[in-house]
Amino acid sequence: MHIFKRACCALMAGALTVSVLAASGCRKAEETTRESSGVSSSVTSTSASVSEQTGPSETDPSEETTEPQDPTEREAKARATELGLDPSALHGKYDLFLKYSDCIVNNPKLGDFRGYALHLFPMVADHLSSENEEFFLSKLKDLKMDTCILDSLQGQFSTVDNAVSIYGEGIVYEYETTYATTFHELTHFVDAYIDGEIEDDVCFTGEKFIYRNDLSEEEKLVSDETLASSFYTSFITEGGAELYSSKYFSKSPRNYYCESCFMIGLELIYGCEKAEDLFFSHDSTMQFIHLMEDAGYSGQKICNVFDSFNYSTYSHSDRPSEIVCYEDVLVDLYEHAKGKNWKEDKAFCRLLNQIHNGYSDAASFTPVHEELQDVLTDNSKAWNWSEAVLDQVDEKQDSDYVDTLCVMFFDGKPSLSARMTRSDGPDDFRPTAICIDYDFDQEKVLSYQYCEYTYPQDVPERLASGKELDQRLLSFSKDNSASHQQTPFTGKPEMQTVYDRAAEIGNKYGVRIFLGENVPEYVPCIEDAYNADSLNTALDHVDRVLSKFPEGFFDQFNYGSYSGLDIALANRPLSYSDLLFNVCTTEDGYYMTCALDCTDNTSLALLESHLIEQIFLAIECRIEHYFENFKEPSFSGETWATYNPQEFHYTGYIYREYEKGMYDHFKNYVVSSSAMVSPSDDRAKLMTALMNAEELTEPCQKKAEYYSRCIREAFDDSSWPEKTTWEEALFR
Repeated sequence: MHIFKRACCALMAGALTVSVLAASGCRKAEETTRESSGVSSSVTSTSASVSEQTGPSETDPSEETTEPQDPTEREAKARATELGLDPSALHGKYDLFLKYSDCIVNNPKLGDFRGYALHLFPMVADHLSSENEEFFLSKLKDLKMDTCILDSLQGQFSTVDNAVSIYGEGIVYEYETTYATTFHELTHFVDAYIDGEIEDDVCFTGEKFIYRNDLSEEEKLVSDETLASSFYTSFITEGGAELYSSKYFSKSPRNYYCESCFMIGLELIYGCEKAEDLFFSHDSTMQFIHLMEDAGYSGQKICNVFDSFNYSTYSHSDRPSEIVCYEDVLVDLYEHAKGKNWKEDKAFCRLLNQIHNGYSDAASFTPVHEELQDVLTDNSKAWNWSEAVLDQVDEKQDSDYVDTLCVMFFDGKPSLSARMTRSDGPDDFRPTAICIDYDFDQEKVLSYQYCEYTYPQDVPERLASGKELDQRLLSFSKDNSASHQQTPFTGKPEMQTVYDRAAEIGNKYGVRIFLGENVPEYVPCIEDAYNADSLNTALDHVDRVLSKFPEGFFDQFNYGSYSGLDIALANRPLSYSDLLFNVCTTEDGYYMTCALDCTDNTSLALLESHLIEQIFLAIECRIEHYFENFKEPSFSGETWATYNPQEFHYTGYIYREYEKGMYDHFKNYVVSSSAMVSPSDDRAKLMTALMNAEELTEPCQKKAEYYSRCIREAFDDSSWPEKTTWEEALFR
């Protein structure tokens, strides 16, 4: 399952119900202390700054009373406040926060998720070492977050693309599911890069576990099936992401329940610090293997553990022939590390019950330890126990509790927590979790805290129309004269005339054109021999397309966080579709990059349409960057949705049959079935059809009229003709 980690770490919709994950500025909305039967309680608004170290305990209110003398501290705290993050969330890492926040604020690929990434900082501050700082921040600069249609998932993190995708149709919905999923996936991002690059695949030779790259030549020749398998601790990847996003945000796991409880079991046995090291380490798989080997597990038994636990996590593979239970492994590890008296550890036994009652495929997981039969109870008894504990809590509302109480470690000690119901929307501030300081031996509630969560504020702050907004927007415009003064690339002599012409066209329009040996590494392509004639033909098409846009149009792509527009003429750009558009992170900033295939006559014939489509995808990045500053933007996903029927839904890339059926039903609202994939595809293909003078239906015309108005508003059109090429086609 290692390849799945490399490809994506996903939060599955079909596991447990996903609910809210904390988000926002860790401001205490209210705090009260009550004494009732010796039990104290409090109500706290909490967020990303509440970590395992703070747990359910309170932040010292005197912490922020004095003005910091250190200028870095002053600047960091002032910026945190401006961005909606409580200064206590900085955990003393002021210089790091200034670098971290710069990466986020200036990364346009984060879009409306910048606030979430900012609120992740306490987790980063607690685990990022100075030697890995540069590597981690480089990944943060390149991180992309967006919404799209996913197959049976609420979200996923892909290390291949360094991207977090959240289920949605181009809109960041203010739903609890969105917040829960977002922080879970961002925790995957931290896990992937906080300790440097992830180690290579681990395989089993039959005698030992070894990184695949460390195999000897003789071992590589072995045809044993075990060498064909890669081992990866997906159960730790998912369970840890859920556990630590809970520690910092929600206080109680929502998904991957058994996996997160297994991680809690490791905390109880080995301590919180070792469990953290295991999860956040770059070599979690090998660390876990050593843990099992130390406890006396054979290589084959460890393989069975991997197969069983990963099957429990994803259920993507066939059911293993020999199932190993989490409870059995935890008992073995407890006896190895702490002795045989685990049945006397009431917190541990409660945790075993949580796992036992949490299996989605309970029939497959039957513990083999005979002593477990005296400890494990059914789900109804777990609810009864949970209710008995909650009866000790003042102002208890039975209907609000979603789950049984869960053992969680706060302040390094076992406590209890449970999530509570909360209706969707940011204006409902009912508690979303209860945290209980509990004496397991005396079975007594010592104190409790209701947790309330608010949401990250918009970054950048949205402003009403007026002078402040005008000044901000004016500051985004940048000089693009360097893109009109490019020096031709010097390469193979037989290609030099093509390079000269590429620079000439690039200087004419203010874009950078790469081809042949000059194609940058961030454009994936096949390195075949380049044909000067084909590239000259491609440049003819590029020149013709760029001429269709108003003079000076492409200078306005050097704007805000963006540094301009690139065009790469390559041999077969590798992508999921016929074209590839991306925002690429370079030493010179973020470039909107249009990659085009010019391998043969077929690809050359399609090049103009593909380039137009990619330019409109770039236009969307540009106008989103503009309108994200408005309190009441003209362009938004919500407004775009009003131009489609209420029952209309985009299909994503994975529902081809569904896409066809949807297109048959809604074909008056889109120009092709492929436009059903996403709102961005819809807009780009719509405007491409318009530029190609295709006939549009009345609903498509209305959508094009709306989008054309948004383009006019977002760009400086003072020197444009009365009608652009697309407007002439629209209003002819």
